[in-house]
Amino acid sequence: MLLATNILALGFPILLGKIIDVIKGDAVGEITTLALFMIGFAVATASVRIASRLLIFNSARDAEFDLRNDLLEHLLTLDQAYYSKSRLGDTLSRVTNDVQTIRALWGVGYLNLLNTLFTFVTKIAFLLSISPMLTLIALLPYSTMIGVGKLFGKFIYKSSKQVQVDLGTLSAAIQEHIAGIEVAKTYTLEEVMHQEVSDLSETLLGSNMKLVRIRGLLVPVLSAISSMSAVILLWWGGKAHINGEISLGEFTAFSAVLVQLVWPTLALGWMLSLIQRGKAAWSRLTEIFDASSSLLEGDRPVDSKSQDVHLKNLSLTLGGEQILKNISLTIPAGTTAAIVGKTGCGKTSLLQCIARVHPVDSGALFYGDTDLTTTSLSAWRTQIGYSPQDAFLFSRSIADNVSVGLRAGDASSITNALAQAGLSGDLDAFPEGIDTIVGERGITLSGGQRQRVALARALVTKPQLLLLDDSLSAVDAETEQTILKNLEKEFESCTSIIVSHRVAAIKRCNPIFVMSAGEIVETGTHEALLELEGEYASIYQSQFDPDEITGESHV
Repeated sequence: MLLATNILALGFPILLGKIIDVIKGDAVGEITTLALFMIGFAVATASVRIASRLLIFNSARDAEFDLRNDLLEHLLTLDQAYYSKSRLGDTLSRVTNDVQTIRALWGVGYLNLLNTLFTFVTKIAFLLSISPMLTLIALLPYSTMIGVGKLFGKFIYKSSKQVQVDLGTLSAAIQEHIAGIEVAKTYTLEEVMHQEVSDLSETLLGSNMKLVRIRGLLVPVLSAISSMSAVILLWWGGKAHINGEISLGEFTAFSAVLVQLVWPTLALGWMLSLIQRGKAAWSRLTEIFDASSSLLEGDRPVDSKSQDVHLKNLSLTLGGEQILKNISLTIPAGTTAAIVGKTGCGKTSLLQCIARVHPVDSGALFYGDTDLTTTSLSAWRTQIGYSPQDAFLFSRSIADNVSVGLRAGDASSITNALAQAGLSGDLDAFPEGIDTIVGERGITLSGGQRQRVALARALVTKPQLLLLDDSLSAVDAETEQTILKNLEKEFESCTSIIVSHRVAAIKRCNPIFVMSAGEIVETGTHEALLELEGEYASIYQSQFDPDEITGESHV
């Protein structure tokens, strides 16, 4: 269509030249016919041009839609290691701003690039048909555009990428400050945060101004090239007409066609800038697409029945630091096991390895006889219910947050899960009950309420393996005991692993694994571990008065 548009656009200067020659030859009768032809060519050119733009712009929007979906789909496959190194604001900037830049490149950029190419090809062919020598001389200044484009392109690419990096840094800072506004106000950090954002904004402004100066210099340079061509045409073309080499009509048509090359030439500078910005944006998106998950998986199915959990010399290294060291343990199916240890000993990391959040070596984690690195992550995760200590809630209703992992169910299953999690008594205080919107990250709920909603989310799916990572740390000891009492039947129907810093919560678990510095140092029942007078006994004694060690847990 763009080629057809440019061919049709030649009709106007050709007919204009003929009209000039007709007027000079006093053949007035042909003017009306030629004028009608000019109108027809103008209408046809406009129609085809509109159709071509709609086609290309719609294609660019479709490409933007597909690219953003592919980007999100790929982000969902990446593991925790990627997100621990990436700032959320920068990732959001890439998904939004960089994708929009790519869309502009695919739409307006490629439209003008192809249009410029077809314009030069069709127009130069027409100019050559009038006078090859005049064409060569008139277009001589245009040959310098190649060198100008390469020179400016290098600087525009570098500046554009810096702008996008600075924009990502600023977006990350703003996102972080807004997310932490409560802490900022508590410690009166408003001025500090304002100054940091102001400094980053100033840096972004400097990068943008540098880019603007480069782009601003490029257009006048290209405009000067076009002006030089017009001067040469008047000089050489005027002489050619005087010498009788071309007619006045041909000179007029030549001039009109040469004028049609001015805008594509000026647009070339803008296109070079857009192309370089697009390349910079694509390089940032490529960094995401090139990232891959370090989690091993295959396509073997996972047994839907509860199985023993085996760990064989499982180790974990994150950021060059060894977190877990040769962990070997077995948790029989249907039992309730516990993991206890001092802060930072690796309890959460171990539970996350079992949940396949962190990478696990082949042959280190088994469910029954199945090596979990040979199964798909989704197949395994549908078998487990995981309730972390740091409960994340979506800005939706309580019911929606509980039913996130529920493939099929009804309101009664959600209500039962909330009752098991000990939240039934709190629901009456919420304005809309289970349909109450909890706000971003559950900000309208207390810490204990957020944890109990997350616990209900893990329970509602009726998992074969239940992982509780200190998921009741924000509730008082009495409420914790009540909830654990509610969960007795749930513990009987699945295999459970509980991490808790409160010994009272896991006293009746069997087995109990005691961790220290990333290793399992003791294993046994509560009574057996106390008799060892080792790490577990030390933790127990630090939490209980020696005269008050008769309290019992309901687990």
